[in-house]
Amino acid sequence: MVSDQIKKLRIDNKLTQAEFGKKLGVSRTSVNAWEMGVSVPSLPIFIELSKLFKVSVDYMLELDNDLKISIGHLNKRERQMILDMLKQFDKFHKTRDFVRKYESEMEKLSFDAELLTLFLEDDEKTEEENDELFN
Repeated sequence: MVSDQIKKLRIDNKLTQAEFGKKLGVSRTSVNAWEMGVSVPSLPIFIELSKLFKVSVDYMLELDNDLKISIGHLNKRERQMILDMLKQFDKFHKTRDFVRKYESEMEKLSFDAELLTLFLEDDEKTEEENDELFN
């Protein structure tokens, strides 16, 4: 809901309702009404929210839940650093997802390896016992 997005945006930016309202040129009671779902901001306020907190209006309206950041003001080197970091996060998440996907299979393989080790140890003991009996 829009009310949840507004509250999340305010809290993420560590602002009180009064501080949030001041940044937008509205009263604390207006911010409270938005967060309670009693009313919604006007289109100009949505646009101001978008600019001020660098989120899209689509994000605010929950038409697109992907958070977007503006990097247009950064120089070429800084933009490349951001892109490289995002690639690293992507690799991390893919690796984590792979491990989660196959975690139970890996646990089974580990358990099977432990059983095999125990079986082989028992088999060696049996051979030793047989050797003792026949020698």
